[in-house]
Amino acid sequence: MLMPARVDRKAEDTADSAGGRVVAFGPATGGVGGSFSHTVTHLAKASQWHIDVIRLSETGVPLRNAVGAVRVHHRSLKAADAIHVEFGSNDKTVFWFALLATLFSRSVTVVIHDFPLMVNHPAAGFLPETSRWKTRLSYRILSPAFDGTVKRMLLRRAGAVTVMSEEARHGWQKYVHGELVVIPHGEFPLSNRRLPPSEGTYVLFAGFIGPGKGVDLLLEAWRTVGGSCDLELLIAGEQAGTHDPRLETLRRQAREWSNPPRWVGYVASEEALQSLIARAAVVVLPYRRSSPASGILVRAMAEGRAIVATRVPATFRTLRDQLDGLLVPPNDAEILAAKLSEVIRDPDLRDRLGASAAERARASFSSDRQRDVLLSAYQRLQAKSRQF
Repeated sequence: MLMPARVDRKAEDTADSAGGRVVAFGPATGGVGGSFSHTVTHLAKASQWHIDVIRLSETGVPLRNAVGAVRVHHRSLKAADAIHVEFGSNDKTVFWFALLATLFSRSVTVVIHDFPLMVNHPAAGFLPETSRWKTRLSYRILSPAFDGTVKRMLLRRAGAVTVMSEEARHGWQKYVHGELVVIPHGEFPLSNRRLPPSEGTYVLFAGFIGPGKGVDLLLEAWRTVGGSCDLELLIAGEQAGTHDPRLETLRRQAREWSNPPRWVGYVASEEALQSLIARAAVVVLPYRRSSPASGILVRAMAEGRAIVATRVPATFRTLRDQLDGLLVPPNDAEILAAKLSEVIRDPDLRDRLGASAAERARASFSSDRQRDVLLSAYQRLQAKSRQF
């Protein structure tokens, strides 16, 4: 079954002769989907390049979806001067589309958000998860047998691979045959509904809710903190399909607490998500592990929020402890609770941390720099393709 895809610009339009045509594919939803939308919107401002944007849904069987999308868009793939494919660890369909796209062109630029886990169980996307035996076959046999092979195939065949950190570049450089570059995280448009952190009325967790995000640790900490403060805890995001018994138990127990968390669910609108972040007193990132960059962290810093986060790659390379936010060890609910209490009790500390975070965000995150690095890669791929 072909996945739904929304085409923002028709691929049949004529490219500006001063540049070329880029066809960009990325996820329709999720944090990487929002980052992809912002990236390609900013790329489109480079008027010498024509950008065709196609968003791919994860509904259905990933490999079947990817094959269907290639059939629909094969003319665009053949005509493009550069193909931009962007995905995160939960985007199996986009991963498979990227690999299939390399069969049409060596001018594929792959933007990989996560490291060291490029994508979760890609070979499990061979089969539909319609029965227990198919699911077991996918995750216990196909995934262990073929995940490494298909990931290496993509890295070898892509014309350019762009990653979000030097750590990722060093980790993958032995597998990449084309160009390998690091791009900075771009900034997001700021909300016009911002409050000083000292006037915020809630503590916010936002993002995909999976085992690595530590929401269960946050609930453990909130059991200690919530009953003695006036702020509310909001948890916004889509929950992973896999069952998490510990999180579900804590979620049921939390209903009886004196200040229970409020589950907002998935926030589909980029503007609504940014506004939610911009009005928080504190943004908390209790991650057990992370990719090299966090879009939520970038948004929170840019909006001048007070941030409490665990010390993982996405945070400790960006936040300076006690200056731009408070960093705590992963997997320690007790210390997380203590730091949350500290920043909740001190509105002046929240404002100081938020102001420093906003200043650092302005210096660290640049959509112009991100755009320039990507366009430079496109130009080199275009030049190589014209030599043959």
